Amino acid sequence: MNVDKILEKKFNKIYHGTHIPFVPLKQYETWAQNIDQTMEENNLFQEQKYNKSWSKSQILLLLKRGFNIAALETTLISVDLLVSESLKEIVGDRPIRVAQIGCRSGWSTLLLYRLLKSFYNDEFIIYSSDMSPYAIASTIQIMKYFNIPYTTTCRAESFSDNGNSQVVLCLNNEIDFLNKFKDGFLHAVYSNHGTAYLSIKKYLKVLQLIERKLVKSGSYIVDSLNLDLYLNLDKRHVVLGVIRGSNVRRSNRYSEGTVVVDGGVKILAGLTSSRFMDFLHEVVIVNPFLLKKYLETIASSVESQKFLRSMVNVPSSDLKVLSKYEKLEIPLKLKKLPDFFNKKYSKEFPYIQTVWLQK
Repeated sequence: MNVDKILEKKFNKIYHGTHIPFVPLKQYETWAQNIDQTMEENNLFQEQKYNKSWSKSQILLLLKRGFNIAALETTLISVDLLVSESLKEIVGDRPIRVAQIGCRSGWSTLLLYRLLKSFYNDEFIIYSSDMSPYAIASTIQIMKYFNIPYTTTCRAESFSDNGNSQVVLCLNNEIDFLNKFKDGFLHAVYSNHGTAYLSIKKYLKVLQLIERKLVKSGSYIVDSLNLDLYLNLDKRHVVLGVIRGSNVRRSNRYSEGTVVVDGGVKILAGLTSSRFMDFLHEVVIVNPFLLKKYLETIASSVESQKFLRSMVNVPSSDLKVLSKYEKLEIPLKLKKLPDFFNKKYSKEFPYIQTVWLQK
């Protein structure tokens, strides 16, 4: 019995049409083993001296987090908002140009690519940065696995439309990265936890740069986890969910919630989606021993969030800055999240905070 083939079939039944890919758990081991080779092949070891805050072990934790499929579902929330809603404002200007602050282990870059391709075919470019060479190496491996055309650059002075490469990976901090673009060049800037660790002072500089680099009506989409609520997971919640995914929706945890910026930022409690729980239920049916492996990935996901929380006070700086939006005179308009967005996601993924700012 080919367990991976059976699981892939079950996975596709549950996640069909979501742009979330099936990746066998054993693939993580291959990526983990090959990350040093990828560093060597792309001359990234010599760049490691520039940033040591994100080590190999920390990036591998984040890479493993992608095998907690519920984590990919939460990333898809903000990617969906960016691609299906914010880019509606852009008419006729091609290719679509999106800058991503913080590719981390590469999962968010993959989902951003998949949604953009579904809307714009090949008429888009993603410029994705990170300060960690290991983050760039991890993202390269995911790009290769899914046959996504990419290029890497560490020392480029500026960016323009980049030929046939639809993903451009750049080793840089946030400010130096944004300064490589000419003013009015980008249609959107995206951050999936990539700006959650900045000081308020640096965050404001980043927002000022984003405003300059965006075209008229360009958007900045940012999302972060509420780590305090995300880490408060009880075992009963998981067990009931594995028995039947719909049990997750009925959990009392979904009734908790706080609106921090009216219409713009929502923080609610919870962890796993009912769809992911349905998949774990299928895992039990196919091979009960695999459930242990999948639950270990959830544990790794939580461990990675504990590490992230050690770097920043809860809530994240995204929330600290944006909750003071009026007082700080941020040079971008706060957009109200569309009704469909709240109906579609707030119940299912209640621990995510998503913000839409527009020039």
